Amino acid sequence: MPLFKARRSETGPDAARASVAKAAGPDDEMDTAARVLALAQETADVAVADAKREAEQIIARARHEAEQIIADARSHDQDS
Repeated sequence: MPLFKARRSETGPDAARASVAKAAGPDDEMDTAARVLALAQETADVAVADAKREAEQIIARARHEAEQIIADARSHDQDS
């Protein structure tokens, strides 16, 4: 059993965050906010690019299927 019990606020990730927040000035907070926003923008750009790529693939498959259906219909029409 430990000789003393550390309070939660004095140790762990919460204490580290509080320590950094106390040491960080307004300029550091603005730099952090700018980095967070830049990362969020980059993440959004990647998500949009992925969605566009997926949409293009879906459209290409749909066009191919439509062409196949039309070709099948024409061949059945000629058989009649």
